[in-house]
Amino acid sequence: MHNISSRRESLDEFHNLLDDLLKDEERFWRYLRMSSDTFKYILELIRTSIMKQNTNFRRSISPEERLMATLR
Repeated sequence: MHNISSRRESLDEFHNLLDDLLKDEERFWRYLRMSSDTFKYILELIRTSIMKQNTNFRRSISPEERLMATLR
């Protein structure tokens, strides 16, 4: 595995940004154009309908990452 791939969780936008956005509702709105409550509601719908699993070869993309990428 390449060094960049192994450090993806500490370097990518999603892992560095979502927690900070959830702390500031105004910035969350400007970044994703919806409230954090709406984001959490949609996220719960996604979690209940589609659940991808990790394999020995790759880590699956989390529902949070999928939703954030779709909205951006």
